[in-house]
Amino acid sequence: MAALKALAAFLLVVEDSRSRNTFQTMVPAMLQTIVDALAVNDEDTVRSALEVFVEIAEMQPKFLKKNLTECAQGMITISGNAALDEATRHLALEFLLTVAENSPASARSMP
Repeated sequence: MAALKALAAFLLVVEDSRSRNTFQTMVPAMLQTIVDALAVNDEDTVRSALEVFVEIAEMQPKFLKKNLTECAQGMITISGNAALDEATRHLALEFLLTVAENSPASARSMP
């Protein structure tokens, strides 16, 4: 989780898109943080990770573009899981709404 937060902090302050885009290959590992936390029923960590994804989607939506389908599928799965807390499910939906608002072209191009 610390690495996820550190990467997000970097992404939010770096102005050079080329430097930022170098780290796009790390998005699957970032998503794995959520998967691992879900596997051990650590919803606090899941919520923290989801908050990071919402922040990235708000401030740097193009960063997620190459992995947006995987991100969205994961968020849809989380938001539809009735076994999770409402706050966790809400954050997953917030991510999807943030993408739709800040990157509508990318959202429309998703299956």
